[in-house]
Amino acid sequence: MREKEWFRGDDWDVETQMLFESKLKRSRDPYNKAQYLRIKASYLLDSKDQDKQIEGCKLMGRVISEYPNEISHVMFAYEQLGDYYFTEKKYIESELNYRQSVSFYRKNGRGGSSGIGDIKLAETIVKTEQSSKFSEMYSLLVDEFKENGGSLSLNDDIFRYYSVLAKISIKLNKNEAAKEYAQKALELALIKEPQLDNHPKLGVVKISDDEQSTLEHILMTIKQMERN
Repeated sequence: MREKEWFRGDDWDVETQMLFESKLKRSRDPYNKAQYLRIKASYLLDSKDQDKQIEGCKLMGRVISEYPNEISHVMFAYEQLGDYYFTEKKYIESELNYRQSVSFYRKNGRGGSSGIGDIKLAETIVKTEQSSKFSEMYSLLVDEFKENGGSLSLNDDIFRYYSVLAKISIKLNKNEAAKEYAQKALELALIKEPQLDNHPKLGVVKISDDEQSTLEHILMTIKQMERN
């Protein structure tokens, strides 16, 4: 591994760790230190090696504990931990980390993160069928979204927003809202052209059969209710 890439890659043997800690120690700026830790942690979390993933969680934890004033990195570290735990089906940990990330939105904005931590949180709540929290999630995505700096430009992010709101709305008996959100989500799923020519996959919605069936079922349910 070239020294100039000391904070990249998923290598984490003893030599790599020593080099990383040595380089990190020499870095004077707390912002950069937090950044290097988070980048290295990201590679380790993306590894297929469970031991490396555990080390990635530890490094993310260091971002949070050692550099609490580097808000953008702390906010994104929480979100990335939420992503990791969601993938691992550890939904309690996922929810807790997403909530921590989203808690920064009102005072600090979303800069430095994916900007959709609240959508991911709502998806986690729906996934775990925590119906007692649906009203909270509806308010978070509808009433507070723009107030908290929410702004979506990529079709796949917008799809996720509409899709999760459709699922929440139908459970809250907000049928007109559910219908509108489900229709908009399905319309976005039909768009297969890239939003940027030089990034052919950017923004393109990848909808699973289950997701499509769920959204279509919402529309069918509302249609039947309207007939009665």
